[in-house]
Amino acid sequence: MSEISNQGTNPSAAGSRRSGLSGSSSRLHPNSGARSLDLGPHHPATRGALGLRAELDGERILDLEVEIGFGHRGFELHAQRLGWLRSLPYVERLQSQSSMLAATAYCVAAEKLLEFEVPLRAEWLRVLGGELGRAADHLGRIANLARILGAGAASSWALNARSRLWGLLERLSGAPTMHHFIRLGGVARPLPGDFGVACRPAIDAVRLDLDDVDAALGQNRVFIDRLRGRAQLSADQGLAFSVTGPLLRAAGVVSDLRRSEPYSVYDDLVFDVPVGLVGDNLDRYRVCLEEIHQSLSMVGQCLTRLEALGPGPVRVHDAWLDREPGDAASGALEARIALAQKYADGPQVPPGESVSHVESANGEFGFSLVSDGGPTPRRVRCRAPSFFHAQALPAMLVGGTLADIGPTLALANIESAECDR
Repeated sequence: MSEISNQGTNPSAAGSRRSGLSGSSSRLHPNSGARSLDLGPHHPATRGALGLRAELDGERILDLEVEIGFGHRGFELHAQRLGWLRSLPYVERLQSQSSMLAATAYCVAAEKLLEFEVPLRAEWLRVLGGELGRAADHLGRIANLARILGAGAASSWALNARSRLWGLLERLSGAPTMHHFIRLGGVARPLPGDFGVACRPAIDAVRLDLDDVDAALGQNRVFIDRLRGRAQLSADQGLAFSVTGPLLRAAGVVSDLRRSEPYSVYDDLVFDVPVGLVGDNLDRYRVCLEEIHQSLSMVGQCLTRLEALGPGPVRVHDAWLDREPGDAASGALEARIALAQKYADGPQVPPGESVSHVESANGEFGFSLVSDGGPTPRRVRCRAPSFFHAQALPAMLVGGTLADIGPTLALANIESAECDR
């Protein structure tokens, strides 16, 4: 456990004009001196559509109503109508910046029903891609935070660091986002031969970028005053709202599934779990920054282990096919079409129920799957952290100032797709 110090008194409400907020309407409440301000649903500090209605007394927030459902896609019902394989691209879209972690949670649940034993190389590749995605996700929220607070240079440095990680993810999977790299029974392809040559210098460059970002933000008195004591969420409140991930760890709770309930190969990795003290925005920033360093360290460990393992299988044989998909090129057109359709339909998953959860960039992300033995899931239920974090926003922001909303949304990193599934 790595504890991050954050001490000090609550700052004043100065600086609220630089919050970067955009209100769509303002009106007087009947029989009240308070004013109601609608923010969003397309707010610059959120990923997707999230609406906020704040009751204000001047700059002070008296009440806050969170509105979700603007982008409702019916993901769970849609996944029940698709095959076990065809749902994967939709799963990845639940977390736009760290889609490998969401796909891993889904595949682990399905693999329990299929009784697949994933090859060891595939486990290391999943963790490698997942930690790259986690670091990129955290860099995105830090860049968003810096932009909202007017630190344009620091925001650019964070985005530059994220682009380096996206380049590594593209080299690994073929796409910088929405990778479709995690598959049932393993991963799509082995580690590229030149990945280590590109990865290690890029990781070193990202660490230097992080040092520049923290020098511009973490040691800046104005930045610290804008975050210290703002939007506090205590450990008891976090647990009551089922908050997980960096938001809960910032409140001082050592809660990380990679450590408390190790899955995949996390038992073989050396890493710390950073925690805060008071659960304010400054603690959240420092926890995210340290988690990036820990993820980069784990990426290096994964790379070393994969290089030691050498070439080998990275996926369970597709037992429901008569032959591998790659063999289709040697057959007639009709045979290739039939094989492609059979592969797209996916396996007949045995009847049963399974549950999985992983530590995503936002917190505990899991799936509950029910199969009746058919080609499609009988029931798909997703446990997405942003849904719970959105409910905790009033507890964090009521009593604060209007200027606190933008930084808090950036650090909470609420994905609307997780809320509107």
